[in-house]
Amino acid sequence: MKYDVESSFAIVKNDTNWVKKLLIGSGLIIAAVVLFFFPTILAIVTKTFNAYIILAIILCWISALLLGFSVSGYCLQAAQDRIHNRVASLPEWDDFWSYVFIGFKCALGSTLYYLPVIVLGIVAGIYEVIAKQQGTSSGSANSYETLSFFFNLVHNLIYLVFLFFYFVFNANFIKDFNVFSFVNVREAYKLLKSGFVNYVILVALVLALGVLFNFAAIILCITIVGIILLPFLSVYIQLVTMDITAQYISIADSDACVADKDTGSGNANS
Repeated sequence: MKYDVESSFAIVKNDTNWVKKLLIGSGLIIAAVVLFFFPTILAIVTKTFNAYIILAIILCWISALLLGFSVSGYCLQAAQDRIHNRVASLPEWDDFWSYVFIGFKCALGSTLYYLPVIVLGIVAGIYEVIAKQQGTSSGSANSYETLSFFFNLVHNLIYLVFLFFYFVFNANFIKDFNVFSFVNVREAYKLLKSGFVNYVILVALVLALGVLFNFAAIILCITIVGIILLPFLSVYIQLVTMDITAQYISIADSDACVADKDTGSGNANS
């Protein structure tokens, strides 16, 4: 099997209500942005800070996160639906809280996956602060700056390695929506073992989609009016990205089945 990128971009083709569904998703993104920033900006402008305002801001932030989780969960559900059914329609929005829970689990699983990088980053940051203080007081700033640069370099390299392999663990999660799929190295290895080249292609396609979105976003922002289309485009690109990931899962599973059959035939012949 090979990637059918065209079918991923045409993910909305088999759904007559795709515009409505994407508009709902983009509306949720807009609402999340407004809830996240507007109360804080209003408090700063009016210089009003009390317990009620702070509580309101926290509640707005939580609501914004829930809305963001719902859009993420919706796109993940669409990907899972299309692992075995390439002509599946986009999910309905009638199971909102289920999408919120899926999106939350994805965020939690991603945090678990990146935890070593996060901890290393915190340690590197603390060391950098201490190094600057000790270097200034002892007059040996250069040596401490060199060590700080080394720690930051190691941290960045490890982050890039984690980023490269993130997508296979994300694929693991799409298969069963289990938080711990993000740290299930054995299952991730099975996917990679079935075809590492296919995985490299997946990473390249996802990065290309990210570049495409950023380029389109810049153009839309330049036109000013086009900014209102950004949430719509964001939902669409997420759906395309998740669909390509679903294709990777199907390809990996198919290749694994073929390999198992070949192994079984070889054992039978022997």
